[in-house]
Amino acid sequence: MRQRRRRKESEDKPNVKRLKRDLEPENGDLSLSDQIARDLLAPIHLAFEREGITVDFLAQKVREALDAEIVRVYYDNQRGEVKYSKPLIDWKTRQKAREDVCRLLGLYP
Repeated sequence: MRQRRRRKESEDKPNVKRLKRDLEPENGDLSLSDQIARDLLAPIHLAFEREGITVDFLAQKVREALDAEIVRVYYDNQRGEVKYSKPLIDWKTRQKAREDVCRLLGLYP
């Protein structure tokens, strides 16, 4: 009787060694959270690569956004015609690009 109780109690308790082994990363370089993120994001990376969205492509687009300019269009009532301003710095787009770069580089806490 006592042996049966002990066996049943030990079966109910989680095996700590087994849990530690299951939680340890397979690749010694990556933590468990990094492995999970890698495994979850892998299909996304493959889909982006299929569509030609690579790191170089994104870097090029960020560079363009950091140099963004905008041309304002307005109507001149006195002359009755549409006028265009000279290219102006688009601060909003440039700031958004800087924020994106900082986020991608992990510069935010």
